[in-house]
Amino acid sequence: MQAERARRQGREGEEHGHSTDRPQPSLPAVASLCIAGRAAPQCRPPFRSPMAIGLASTGSDTRNEVRHPQGAIQVPKITFVTAEGESIDVDGRPGETVMLAALVGMVPGIEAVCGGACSCGTCHVYVDPQWRDAVGEPRDLEAGMLEGVDNVTDASRLCCQIQIVDQLDGLVVRVPV
Repeated sequence: MQAERARRQGREGEEHGHSTDRPQPSLPAVASLCIAGRAAPQCRPPFRSPMAIGLASTGSDTRNEVRHPQGAIQVPKITFVTAEGESIDVDGRPGETVMLAALVGMVPGIEAVCGGACSCGTCHVYVDPQWRDAVGEPRDLEAGMLEGVDNVTDASRLCCQIQIVDQLDGLVVRVPV
């Protein structure tokens, strides 16, 4: 009975592309490979989105494009001006937040302690005057959080609440001291 079950499981493994001539690792062995950071086939997710893979830059300085499985796409560029006056250009991804772009670009002064939950104020920025209309006004939750932040002006926003859209290509925000 057990021999018949083992033989059937072997055939099922062949049908699914598994080799039956070598033993499959046990669950504890697979788990230890995953924890150790090795790329065991059992650890890989079945699907990886373009964001998880990371989109390769085309290297073009004049157009802000990335290579995508469906062809080159325009990516909004965001300029962060640090308290020291350094300009840092970061590629933003439509649908994500300016805060995430700042974290990916390792912009100093953007701590984002709450991870974008609008509950800490550590992603406070000043939106340049020419971009205020495009970015819009803070909603009630963000306005309430800004009340507890130092050095707030009419240009203040929490960058975790600014969604990146194509129309924000060229956005300039300043990081407070």
